[in-house]
Amino acid sequence: SQTHKPEYVDEFLVPYIDGLRKADWPIDGMAAHFYPAGNGTPQTRVEAIEMVQDELAKAEAPEDLPLWDTEVNYSVGQPGGEPEGRITGQRAAAWTAVTFLDSWRTGVRRPYWYLWSADYYSFPGIQMRVGDASTAALNTLGEWIIDAEFQGCDDKQSAIECKFDKDGTFTIAYSTGGDAELALPAEAEVCPVYGAECQQRSGTLAINDTPVRIKTSAS
Repeated sequence: SQTHKPEYVDEFLVPYIDGLRKADWPIDGMAAHFYPAGNGTPQTRVEAIEMVQDELAKAEAPEDLPLWDTEVNYSVGQPGGEPEGRITGQRAAAWTAVTFLDSWRTGVRRPYWYLWSADYYSFPGIQMRVGDASTAALNTLGEWIIDAEFQGCDDKQSAIECKFDKDGTFTIAYSTGGDAELALPAEAEVCPVYGAECQQRSGTLAINDTPVRIKTSAS
């Protein structure tokens, strides 16, 4: 089910979940397309995920029922658009990486990006091709977290801190509500997922919607 239009939720998703309840949940998993409507943001997508999770909880779905996002992008189906897409550069990089991090912190273990193509497609606002900022950010995120153990996320108001273990513990931090600040526990290597080189930092770190990896020498 898609979630970016109210009629998709009211006329299909809710009755479908109720039908699954009445049939005693004859499924191995639940899939949805968490496209935000119009100019929606990653936070809009999180709200849609939580809405579906609330509907499943009200219908007393099994607690271990997997929820997957089998299509996601932003500014989808909007008119116009140039060959580079409607969302580009730093914002495209940030939103692409945040989409996967938000998935894990909300319990969506399998997010599928729509789509990967060497050609321009007008439907998705963020293009995913060789050389695009979104592709570069996702490649960097993959280098960080592939073969790492996800240890959960802490939500400190608008600051999100997700912990992973891979040859030591590291944190990936970003903000969901504009600029935020984090207090670093010690001198740390701070690496943005896109747009800048790694730096050694200490004290207070300003973060925004571009995820950064934080790794202290003690990790």
